[in-house]
Amino acid sequence: MCATYGNNQAAIRYFGKAIALDPGHSGAHFLPRRFLRPNLGNYTRAVADINRAIEMEPRNGLYYYGRGRTYLLSGEKDRAMQDFRKAADLGDEDAQAYLKGAK
Repeated sequence: MCATYGNNQAAIRYFGKAIALDPGHSGAHFLPRRFLRPNLGNYTRAVADINRAIEMEPRNGLYYYGRGRTYLLSGEKDRAMQDFRKAADLGDEDAQAYLKGAK
């Protein structure tokens, strides 16, 4: 709800609490922070959060796609494209569509 109403800082704090309760939940590291931190211009922290999710689930294409989007927002197009290719190889449909459109 915090993120929905624009309070990204509070949303990040709540997800931090969720991680403290269940540190092994990869989605808590990925989903909210992948969207919230970049909106605050904190790409480095967003990538660190996503990296943690990837460590937990290295075969999850969505995580690579999300990190690629974050790299793209931060201006690191080469790194973004590497992640999009990895995500596509893992079956992520958004990454596959992005790569088709990028050609």
